[in-house]
Amino acid sequence: MVLGQIFAAQGKDLKDRYILRVIPNGYQYFVVPFILENPSNKSQSGQADITYLSYEEDLTMNVSAYSPTPLDIDSVVILSAPSKRIVLYPREDKHLGNVVQTEPTNSFTIFFVEKEKKHWHHRISCRFAIDDLRTIYRAKQPYQIQIFSEQGKLCLQVPPKKWAQEQKDFTDILFIFNKNK
Repeated sequence: MVLGQIFAAQGKDLKDRYILRVIPNGYQYFVVPFILENPSNKSQSGQADITYLSYEEDLTMNVSAYSPTPLDIDSVVILSAPSKRIVLYPREDKHLGNVVQTEPTNSFTIFFVEKEKKHWHHRISCRFAIDDLRTIYRAKQPYQIQIFSEQGKLCLQVPPKKWAQEQKDFTDILFIFNKNK
């Protein structure tokens, strides 16, 4: 029996949070989009979704970042209090000053940048270890996705009022990921 069904039977129904597919080598999980905000700048917002394949140690977090102007993105940092810092570089291995990439699997790709009615939409795919996601969801405060560009830094996070529920849901989802390898 798939653990998602067990959790549903225990009153922890997460079926609206992720989609599970059986694939040849195991399972594919798609965690449906969740809202991100910039508390200090309401003109910047976003959403993210996660894809995880049960036979891999890494996962993919796809981020849609919305800003009033286009951004020339050169790096992404996922920052979780108090000490976790995941640094993501473009897959083209662009040198970024004297910052050193310590984890070679951490990377990001820009899928597209396009103008929409009221803002610019930047779609970014970030790849990093599933253990890093576990760590950032243990923090007391929401993690930040910091997107760096020549135009400055765009910071996005789960709204603080929703953080406790996001933590609870992701703790259960990560448990399911672990048990259904």
